[in-house]
Amino acid sequence: MANFLSKHNTKLGIETAQKVVSAAKDALYKPIDELKQDIFALQSHIRCYTLYERLVDELEQQIALLLIQTPGTYLLSIDGISVIHAANFTAEVADINRFAFANQIISFAGTCSRKFQTAQYEAQNLPISRKGSKFLRSTLNQTALSLNTWSPKFHDYYTKKYLENPDKPGRARIATGNKFVKLAFALMKHEQLFRPTNDSLDEKTYYSNLWYKIIRKLGKFNLSDSFTLENNYLAKIKKQLEIKYALSLTTEIEDGKGY
Repeated sequence: MANFLSKHNTKLGIETAQKVVSAAKDALYKPIDELKQDIFALQSHIRCYTLYERLVDELEQQIALLLIQTPGTYLLSIDGISVIHAANFTAEVADINRFAFANQIISFAGTCSRKFQTAQYEAQNLPISRKGSKFLRSTLNQTALSLNTWSPKFHDYYTKKYLENPDKPGRARIATGNKFVKLAFALMKHEQLFRPTNDSLDEKTYYSNLWYKIIRKLGKFNLSDSFTLENNYLAKIKKQLEIKYALSLTTEIEDGKGY
């Protein structure tokens, strides 16, 4: 301790070091009976944590099974969109066909700008309306952060919006979330997989790799019985890709496939 204090030029000597060590001994000491109680409490917390962890896994399993019965499955083709992101968005939006335009979802989320307009004047850069579903707004906020981290396309867009208003980073998240809504609307409405416009791979290779990216995202879930479901969009995607590109796809992660 004295060497440490001297090395870091604290101007404190051996006497101070002895006081620190003595205080530490007193602070850490407890009778054996008290230590046993603390250990029992810690073991109880660990058991609770293990239980909650198992419950979360069971809930996520059900979420995954529900997701693949909806067009929200197509959202898994976007880098940065996990099963939970896709499921949260799908659950909040519900039937995509009840919206005619993506901007209606943005309005529903309350992430559109407020409007103030007269015959001679229209205000610009107003705050968002915050009317609508606060849960969808929260979902889009978390989704935007994930897209910024994992999707090069959305990262570039996020960065662009952030640099436009560096003192208001929240605007970059909102703009990125709204951009995701427009893409998600198109994918779910037309039941299409996402492919960036600047991708250099041929279609067959791209969609083969994309299939295994989707399977990797679903890898932690037991989907062995899912293909017996009546509305299984995962099976639908698999069949479409196999027919269109003469592929032989599996639901197992293969070496060299996916990420």
